[in-house]
Amino acid sequence: MRKLNNYWYNGPADDLPLTPQHDRTILSIDIKGDKCVTSSADHGLRVYSLKTGKCLRNLYNKKYGHTDWVTSCRFLEDQRILSAGMDNKLCLWDSKVIKC
Repeated sequence: MRKLNNYWYNGPADDLPLTPQHDRTILSIDIKGDKCVTSSADHGLRVYSLKTGKCLRNLYNKKYGHTDWVTSCRFLEDQRILSAGMDNKLCLWDSKVIKC
């Protein structure tokens, strides 16, 4: 069983909005350490710092990625992100560049 990280188990000390936010509904979220990744109906994913609430990466590119709602996302052990969408695609996002 995966060990629960402190942010998830204890909750935040204060409310912290994530900025910038998605343009549409967030459909899934995964947390690993002090980062979270969200997927959305706006066809993109965003990685946020849970310490600051700031967006670290915006995983959307017209050349790479999803063309429809992103319904699922997950951090992998090697810091890459796996996402699935309504476009019938699985995207494995590189940890350093915005390419899947």
